[in-house]
Amino acid sequence: ASLSSPPASRGSHGRWRDAADKSRSITDPWEHHCIEERVEERAKRHRFNALHRKWTVDDILVKMEAEPFAHGAMRNCFRMKKLSNFAHQQDWHVAANYVAKSYIKRQPKDTYFDDVELQMDAKLWGNEFNKMNPPKKVDILQTYIIEMVDRKDRPVFCVEHLIEGNYIKYNSNSGFVS
Repeated sequence: ASLSSPPASRGSHGRWRDAADKSRSITDPWEHHCIEERVEERAKRHRFNALHRKWTVDDILVKMEAEPFAHGAMRNCFRMKKLSNFAHQQDWHVAANYVAKSYIKRQPKDTYFDDVELQMDAKLWGNEFNKMNPPKKVDILQTYIIEMVDRKDRPVFCVEHLIEGNYIKYNSNSGFVS
């Protein structure tokens, strides 16, 4: 296939090359926050498998801002970067962007774990719903807990991938619907 062919007609190798080229051209939306210059911190990542009802734990490295960049009615949101456990080099400039959330009012750690279990259950049910071929499919964000092992009291955060773009809230936990 020629380079001038439309992407759909180029075959899988060409589409992979197009995707790789596009990923190299994307800039980090948090670049000007210089998160990569923050102190590297060790954390335990706790992931919940809703199908098997089991938690798994592994060690990760993160960098997180000290002050929240946003908040909702119940939680503060912090910019965070996490190195891939599969990366061959530790380059924080290409580390993935995440949002780490903590409750504004102190909550027991179990509350965070309950939140992640509930969200992963919702993701499992959303996948089942999508198997019915609805006119619009749903997706629930993958979330997990990080436990900051070197901080006093080992605080925990709920973590999810950053979704770029403007955030519009359509409902709330207290019944608000726009």
